[in-house]
Amino acid sequence: MNALINAISNQKKLIFANEGRLLKKSFFGLLILALAFQTGEFGEVVRNSMIEAYIQVSVFVGFTLFVFIGLDSLTKFDVKLFLLKTQKIHVPISAFLGAIPGCGGAIIVVTQYVQGRISFGSLVAVLTATMGDAAFLILAIEPSTGLLIFSLGIVVGSITGYLVDFFHGTKFM
Repeated sequence: MNALINAISNQKKLIFANEGRLLKKSFFGLLILALAFQTGEFGEVVRNSMIEAYIQVSVFVGFTLFVFIGLDSLTKFDVKLFLLKTQKIHVPISAFLGAIPGCGGAIIVVTQYVQGRISFGSLVAVLTATMGDAAFLILAIEPSTGLLIFSLGIVVGSITGYLVDFFHGTKFM
């Protein structure tokens, strides 16, 4: 019985930790589900929007991961060896991957960071340069402005990443 009370008490602490962040996320998720299950035209618009967003994002991320992971598994290209030989240019490569529309490039860099293959500055570079799915919108409306913003993202991401590596004491530089 004491174990059950302790488990419930620990869950209560988890739910209300960090100003109730988990509780807020749960409420937001329930609100979205409630909107999706509405009848009529409003519910249909919400459901169609959720379906389209999920399909578009998952297909692009899957394609990006297939291309980059496919290099490693389908060919003789060894990502680990490549990353070992090119440590000095990890930051600009990461910034470039961050500038690619969508989040596939960022997912790849984060995965490599978690595996310890790239520096923290590279992680900062990809997250600084990324625009995520908003990049698709700006490319559709203003392609020249989008390319300018992508270029700025690469430059700012590279500078920021190198500064982080410098102050973090990374020996990749």
